[in-house]
Amino acid sequence: MNRKLLLKVRERILADAQAFNMQTFEGMTYLDGGCKTTHCIAGYVVLESELTDKRVEEIRQQVTWDVSAENLLRITEEQADSLFFVDAWPVDFRVHYAVAQSATEMATVAVKRIDHFLETGE
Repeated sequence: MNRKLLLKVRERILADAQAFNMQTFEGMTYLDGGCKTTHCIAGYVVLESELTDKRVEEIRQQVTWDVSAENLLRITEEQADSLFFVDAWPVDFRVHYAVAQSATEMATVAVKRIDHFLETGE
């Protein structure tokens, strides 16, 4: 597992909770009259991987964000699903994410999910 990359994703989520969104790999949200790109865990893995913008665009045209992130993290498909899709998160994390009242709370739950994944591999 590429722990260093996943830790970078963790820090990115904490640094800007408003840009984190587990409903899309990469999307646009409109905040305070402006737009802002949002990313999920898999999207941030690709963006934080130190690939060039050109290479990221090539990957986007060839495979999905989750498959790219799975390969970059060097994890199994099962592990990727359990990290990248909220519906596959352990129940406690799913519930806390579902009842979160703000972007900051959702980001905090996601960071706890990443921490759990780093500790257990699941």
